[in-house]
Amino acid sequence: MNKAKKLDRFYLYMLVVVLVLSGLVVVTLRGIIGAITTAREIDPELLEASTPRLESSLLDRAYKFIYEKNPQRLDLRQ
Repeated sequence: MNKAKKLDRFYLYMLVVVLVLSGLVVVTLRGIIGAITTAREIDPELLEASTPRLESSLLDRAYKFIYEKNPQRLDLRQ
């Protein structure tokens, strides 16, 4: 009789834990799926309004900075 009570209590606790975890999984999956559907929605007005503007002078300056700099040589002989 006492053993049956312990088993019943164990299954009750296990049921509560499983229900809480399944609820947590459902809420998490709803959040993830909601984020995916929101990310898939593209507003055409936003795409038309934000056309990229490139300034060629800044691009040329960055190119020169990277490819035309003189590296400093280290004299490691002592």
